[in-house]
Amino acid sequence: MMWHTLAVLGSGDRTARLREVRVPTLVMYGTADLAFDVSGGRATAAAVPGARLVIFEGMAHSLPREWWPARADRVADLVSRVDGEPATRSGMRGYPLTRKRDA
Repeated sequence: MMWHTLAVLGSGDRTARLREVRVPTLVMYGTADLAFDVSGGRATAAAVPGARLVIFEGMAHSLPREWWPARADRVADLVSRVDGEPATRSGMRGYPLTRKRDA
């Protein structure tokens, strides 16, 4: 955790660079994150054009298994908005998530 904090503090303000992001963006933050205050998530989402912010009440900085479904649902929602087709945890656009690459 200490190294992560030092890296963030040493990298400086990235707000201007975040304003250049031109891809669909989902910012997920937990209210119980002891490493970084939720205000950081709000600022990140505000800086990225069109970003969607999801705040999970009680989620901390780590990602235990019980939070996987809720987060996966939010990612599936993002994919659906971008792709225009429904997406689910079991597959995107009718393809399994473990789909083989085209040859």
